[in-house]
Amino acid sequence: MRMTASPKPRLFRLAAANARSKLAESLYVRTGLDFTRPVQVYATVNTRCVARCRMCDFWRRKPQAELPAGIWVRALRSLRRFAGQFHVQFCAAEPLLKEDIFDILRACDRMGLTAGITTNGLLLNDANVGRIIDANLFNVNISIDSMDESVHDSIRGVPGLLGKVKANIDRLLAARARAGSGLRIVLRPLICAETVAGAHRIVEYAAAKGLTGVHFQPIELWTDETKEMFQVDPDRLARAQQRLIDMKAAGWPVMNSPDAIRRWTRHFLSQPAANEAPCASALRNVNIAAGGDVSLCSMCDSVVGNIRTGDLGAIWRSVRARQMRRQLVRCTRICNGTAVEKRNWRAYLDLFRRLAG
Repeated sequence: MRMTASPKPRLFRLAAANARSKLAESLYVRTGLDFTRPVQVYATVNTRCVARCRMCDFWRRKPQAELPAGIWVRALRSLRRFAGQFHVQFCAAEPLLKEDIFDILRACDRMGLTAGITTNGLLLNDANVGRIIDANLFNVNISIDSMDESVHDSIRGVPGLLGKVKANIDRLLAARARAGSGLRIVLRPLICAETVAGAHRIVEYAAAKGLTGVHFQPIELWTDETKEMFQVDPDRLARAQQRLIDMKAAGWPVMNSPDAIRRWTRHFLSQPAANEAPCASALRNVNIAAGGDVSLCSMCDSVVGNIRTGDLGAIWRSVRARQMRRQLVRCTRICNGTAVEKRNWRAYLDLFRRLAG
């Protein structure tokens, strides 16, 4: 296992890219001039998973054919030439099931990008942990929804999962320490009816383990099962919100901004977000599906091209993408990508301070 280089210079370049993006977003909203560049890529590299999560339907469907590493690398390289620094997060379903995922991750490292994976943690075995360190990843996001084993395992559909994931986190921490790696380890819990009362316990666990932080995600109405999970008791929610806001103020590793946490109230009331427009997601984000479709919003029908047949930088600059940005910037839907997670300058500075360690 090689000693890994510090990712801090890349973080500083990413912070500069985000600052530029915020200015470009403001200019676009005021004047319509489009100098936007993507700073965040969400890449769904496969649709296979080892879990059976109640809020997911990937595992209920036949897996899609997966694009080879070469197509992904070509697409990211083209965007690198156009956009400069950006972060790419390889996510749902379970990226560690993709046989050539580490070819893509190592290519990201050679390009000087910050890259991370989002995983349920079950496949963080010795071999994969070693490859993660060797690929010089910026972050690993791990899904832990509750410190109550029965709750977590019920949501994820795998008996004994929480205990295995906690053991694998210890394995990852040990490997990180041996390599002197700057790898960020972030927990990504769902806020839902079963988890809201115990949310603070996940923060306490993260702090005790020395993890980078906890970034909560309020559940969306994705599947039939989530209709019940979405029915969060208002009093429990209010108590959890205040407790997490207080913990953040006291220095606990809560990565959501206080404003974002307060917005959960409206999220679970399904209230419209008219005063949250304009939406900046389409001005800064790229979503790439397993089959290669490129969209500017994960919540809306916004496909603007496909990396199998098009240059990703050119897709962003295309007439179709420009038209879609004009349409999406006026969206008032309340969702995890915009109203719930909208950040001001102070929130961005707080986030990058935590990531900088």
